[in-house]
Amino acid sequence: MITFKSGLMTFTETKLMVQLKNRMSKKISLGLATPLMAATMIFCPLNLSAENAPIKVSEQSQQAVDKPRHGQSMEQVENAFGAPVERVAAVGEPPISRWRYDNFTVYFEHDKVIHSVAHRS
Repeated sequence: MITFKSGLMTFTETKLMVQLKNRMSKKISLGLATPLMAATMIFCPLNLSAENAPIKVSEQSQQAVDKPRHGQSMEQVENAFGAPVERVAAVGEPPISRWRYDNFTVYFEHDKVIHSVAHRS
């Protein structure tokens, strides 16, 4: 490592930074290379660390909505949750249909659950 002082600040360069500086000075005039490296070292700190930031959990995930699980059949869903409020016919290939209940919507591929989504309150 090389340490040098520039005005009121002290800078430490690693071997890699010295090599980069030397390469840059060949491509850029010597008058620009030193200020450019100093600016890089000031605005890009060498010791970066991650910290844990709290992430707000959506209200949907806080609700305890009982809904069908992946892989259940239409018959199992209807037996467990009753008749849906609305049945939307299958579209596309493979056929995707959906059943809407009061608190959630269930998506089926053929006759198996592929996803269920809780409605926002």
